[in-house]
Amino acid sequence: MMVRPNLERVTRFGSDGRLPRAPWLLGAGSALATTGGIVVVALVAHLILARAGLVDAGSPSRLIAWVLGDGTKWPWFGRYDYCLLALLAAFLGLRLLEAVLTALLAGKANGIAAGMIGRLQRAIHAQAARLTPAPLIHRGRPLETCCLAKPLEAVRTATARWWSDVPKDVCAILVLLLACLCLDVFFTLLAILLAAIAWRMLDRLHMQVRNQVQAAEDRIGRRRETMEDRLQTACITPLFAPGIESSDGFDNERQKYNAEFQQVVAGQSQQVLAEMAIMSGAAALMLLVVGLATEVRLTDIAFLALAVVRISGPVRRLRGLWQHGLDGEEAAGRILDYLDRTPDVGQVSDAKPAPVLANALQLDNVSLADADHRLLEDVTVTLPAGTVTAVVSTEAPSAGALVALVLRHRDPTLGHVAVDGLDLREIELDTLRQRFSFVAEDGLLFTATITENIQCGRTKFTEDDLTQAADQARVLEAIELLPHGFQTVIGPDGRKLPKDQAFRIGLARALISGPTLLVIDEPHPARNGEFAIAMHPLIQAIRPTRTLVVLAKQLDTLRHADLVIVLHEGKIQAQGKHTELLKDNALYRHLNYEWFNTFRELDKSD
Repeated sequence: MMVRPNLERVTRFGSDGRLPRAPWLLGAGSALATTGGIVVVALVAHLILARAGLVDAGSPSRLIAWVLGDGTKWPWFGRYDYCLLALLAAFLGLRLLEAVLTALLAGKANGIAAGMIGRLQRAIHAQAARLTPAPLIHRGRPLETCCLAKPLEAVRTATARWWSDVPKDVCAILVLLLACLCLDVFFTLLAILLAAIAWRMLDRLHMQVRNQVQAAEDRIGRRRETMEDRLQTACITPLFAPGIESSDGFDNERQKYNAEFQQVVAGQSQQVLAEMAIMSGAAALMLLVVGLATEVRLTDIAFLALAVVRISGPVRRLRGLWQHGLDGEEAAGRILDYLDRTPDVGQVSDAKPAPVLANALQLDNVSLADADHRLLEDVTVTLPAGTVTAVVSTEAPSAGALVALVLRHRDPTLGHVAVDGLDLREIELDTLRQRFSFVAEDGLLFTATITENIQCGRTKFTEDDLTQAADQARVLEAIELLPHGFQTVIGPDGRKLPKDQAFRIGLARALISGPTLLVIDEPHPARNGEFAIAMHPLIQAIRPTRTLVVLAKQLDTLRHADLVIVLHEGKIQAQGKHTELLKDNALYRHLNYEWFNTFRELDKSD
């Protein structure tokens, strides 16, 4: 993981920076148990060979001397059967110990991964609260934090696998190599050399065959498409030239297709043969060296052979872990890119509390652009206090950008936004969030009780505050009809509410803090015809002492608004009363016709 900087950084994210020791201790214990098991198997082989008369039971064996000591009587207990039972019992005990240590290591690795993911999730949650709310800027797009779920799972998998495999496999390789070197340095180094050469040859062979097979499969795909075209031609020709059959082109492509397919099969067969040849050559060379040795210890050779075979498993896993780590590294990079972002808005050191909107909210020559396109350009408008302003836009991102500037979720690229003459950038963000609030079209409900959805983390509000806010939003009666009232769990994983009730609960969430400016993303009438009738009375009920900005989608709202702003391509095309715009602005008339199909509205206004 040291060569995976992103993965290493997220692994240590939020911790004290020290690497855990427990996995390495468990890995070392598992490696010792593995080595002990191989030693026992070699001793059993020596015992069996001695009983068959192939080796002298008392002949000197470096393995027996290394494990039992020079003065130890062999076989144990002076009897073959007792010694064999003892060795088998030791083997089972060591295997059981290895399994227990491996399970503990896996649990520890999963615990490390879970702790890391928990820290990352908390950091992402805190970062989401600092960054710009995406639904307000680009409506219809998913929250970016939701798109981090898969990278988090990839990092969790990579981290858990790293901590479960690396300590165990690295310790196993080191302990087995150390044991082999203590037993016979020459044969160990020879086995390592032969294994490295064979591994390199196999790796190059796999790459070569893989490239050949890939190229052949590409050619097969093209041949398949050509064959399908020839078959289609064979179906069409009789319609225009009955009795004429031509299979020359099809037969030619069919023969080429079969030849390419046979080449793929032959390449795979050649790979198997080449692998067998390489492995057999390495084994034959090893046997040749053993056979020419002046002193052959079969038990020691058996141990070395088993150790080499056992080492190959950890080496393959570590190699696979390298490739698996690439996916985790990429996922970790995505997470860190999100966590390293700076908020779109900040707060100056001498920020002032947000004033009560008493005069007007002004946007003066405001422009806003993203990296890929322009959202607003040279927007100048004054929203008098206590009025209702309806915003109509031909592009949803432009309307969302205007909302983001008014609520200061974004700062303008050019120009400034001011409340009663005070630039929003000079106001404390916390008090601004209390004074200016937003109501989403769908309520932006989350899985929790209705009380928690309305409070939205602000536990200072009492039950009377909740009841009053719900009553102002005209949703109190609907809540009281629910089985658990305010304690009913709603949201994505809770009770599904009608769209009008979800919107009203979102409205109650905004009203409970007593905002002086309220931005409302109005529900579309086509989605809920009944709710459209009640929208205007609702606006009139919450209007006193408040300034309202409505992203209008209902004709009744436009008719009764004090000011209608028409946005097109990020610019204000017109502003004024509904009846005035119908007379004087062709774009506004067209939008009314497209949205409401009220082609007689102009005549009514005369």
